[in-house]
Parts: sequence; C-alpha cells; structure tokens
Amino acid sequence: TIAPTLDCNFRCKYCFETHPKGIMSNDIQASLLKFVEEKLEGVKNFSVTWYGGEPLSAKGVVYSLSEKFLELCTKKHVKYDALIITNASLMDESDIEKFKRYKINRVQVTIDGPKEIHDQRRKCVTGESTYDKLIENVNSLLNNNLSVSIRVNIDKENIDNVDELLQDISTR
Repeated sequence: TIAPTLDCNFRCKYCFETHPKGIMSNDIQASLLKFVEEKLEGVKNFSVTWYGGEPLSAKGVVYSLSEKFLELCTKKHVKYDALIITNASLMDESDIEKFKRYKINRVQVTIDGPKEIHDQRRKCVTGESTYDKLIENVNSLLNNNLSVSIRVNIDKENIDNVDELLQDISTR
C-alpha cells in the first residue's frame, strides 16, 4: 500500500487523520522504486494499493510511479495490477483513461448513506455536496469496465439508512 499524500479534500466527521499538506518527495519515490526493483526478483505478481488521505490529490505521483512500476514489471515479466481507494470527487475522464493505461483496474469508493446522510458525514472542505458527484464518477468507472467496490462505514448514526442507500445505488 502506498500513500502519495496524507492530505484530503474531504473532512469526514469520523476521520482521525490530521491532513498534513504535501506529497511524496522525489527522494522517497526514487527509494521506493529501488526497493521494489530489488524485491521483484522471482516474483510472479505485484499489486499496489493507492490510498491516502486522498490519493488523487497527488495524481502526478500516482501516475508517475504507476508508469515506472509497470516498466519494472514488464522488464522482469511480473504481472502488475493496482487498486485505488479514493473518494472519487477529484476524478475526471482523463483519470479513467490513466487508470486503464496504468492498470489501476480496481477502485474503492466510500458512500456512507443516501444523499442527505452521506453529505452530512463526508463533507468536502468547501462544504459542498459530494454524493451526486461520487455516483456520477462511479457510473463512469463502471461504464469503462473498471471494477468498483462501494464501502459503507456503518455506525449508529446511519445504520437505519443502509437499505435506502442500496436502493438508490441500484437504481442509479
């Protein structure tokens, strides 16, 4: 698992992170690539999980390292794939193309309830609603044959709304 940044554009009410600014330095990236190259000898499969904060707030790091991981894996005849755990709010069509190019073929998105509940729990730093954008982006991912998992953080505040969320997701 690799966190290109710990910063995030959401301020979820249950999050414990402090959201420090900054992205993974070039020195750390170079060290990581060297480490991976050394460990790939005799390996058949190499899988990366991108997470954060919000990994898409450091897209340059994610795509640069992904490209280099793919090059290493191709050179060493290792099968490569990746998962990204994202709030999906910073995603656009160009990201979907890059996901496909860099074999980030699995995406996990957290949606914590129907619109009203989700937007109370998973607020954008600007305060704007995030639910509709996430549903739109999940549909874009699915329409591009990427595997999507929806994670729901359930507690006493939203447990009674899970069925409503599942109904909304199935119709949308």
